[in-house]
Amino acid sequence: MIWTYLILFLLSALTQVLTVLHLQHVDNLPQILGVDVDSLMINGVSLAHSFFVLFWVIGDMFIGALVITSYLLLKNVALRMFLGHRTPGH
Repeated sequence: MIWTYLILFLLSALTQVLTVLHLQHVDNLPQILGVDVDSLMINGVSLAHSFFVLFWVIGDMFIGALVITSYLLLKNVALRMFLGHRTPGH
């Protein structure tokens, strides 16, 4: 559990150092192995949006699945933070 706090502290310190350095703002993502990641993400989100507009019931089920998944993830993170290695199921 101490390692979790140490990693979070180091990430927080790194974020604060990078904020102080005033690095330039990133407007678009770089190309990875010749693939334009920025346009790929934009096209994927617009395709999902048009699919969810066409089949609105599936869009509602997707949002419900996201809510349930985020609840379970947040619950597990909170249990892990408060109980540590004594968390049920681990």
